Amino acid sequence: MGDVSEIIFMLKQIYERDIDRIAYVEKRAFIPSMRADTEVILRRLRSGHIMIGDEVDGRLIGTAAFRYAKFNPHENGSFPSTFEDFAETSTEDDYDSVFGYSLGVLPGYRNLARAKALFDAGVKRAVDDGCVRGVVHGSCSSYNGSSQFPRIETIEQSPEFRRAIDRYLNGGEFPLLRDFLYDPLLAFYSRIMKLKFLRVILDFFPKDVRSGGIGVILFKEFA
Repeated sequence: MGDVSEIIFMLKQIYERDIDRIAYVEKRAFIPSMRADTEVILRRLRSGHIMIGDEVDGRLIGTAAFRYAKFNPHENGSFPSTFEDFAETSTEDDYDSVFGYSLGVLPGYRNLARAKALFDAGVKRAVDDGCVRGVVHGSCSSYNGSSQFPRIETIEQSPEFRRAIDRYLNGGEFPLLRDFLYDPLLAFYSRIMKLKFLRVILDFFPKDVRSGGIGVILFKEFA
């Protein structure tokens, strides 16, 4: 993964004027069904969403995107049932939580240190803005695997992970921690970022063929 001390981070907020650079990262960091087009990105930014960028020699190589919302993890109430609602809703005036919906780094620059630095920068901004918790959508690529996208992502299907998710969605118990850890992104959120697993939602992001449309929701209290 490389020595963190050898990596120089240039993290800063990015804006509408950076749209061409943001679109470049979207195209090369995400599989086709997971990319946000220019219109969607601009709509999010104009709705109060925030994007943090990571640069190398003036080139944008990674982004993290999030919005603010009112949310209580202990109430089942009105939590978004689809990724569109999770990622497209405008920032709420009386927010207390940050909803993170996108974290991407260009192939060739990916390592735990860069992903963590982007995530941490988003958390710091959210805490500075008054958020007391973070909520993240985790795309579970190992449900179906993503080896059909070799230039972008090559995650193998995990039969153990899929069985645990299917068992729950068919009326079984909520998956154990060890079940979630079969998926590399979910393992990153759990082991490195110390988030807790909260929900598994069927048909959360139907276009995501890797996850079978299933969304895994995680959260972390900041205080």
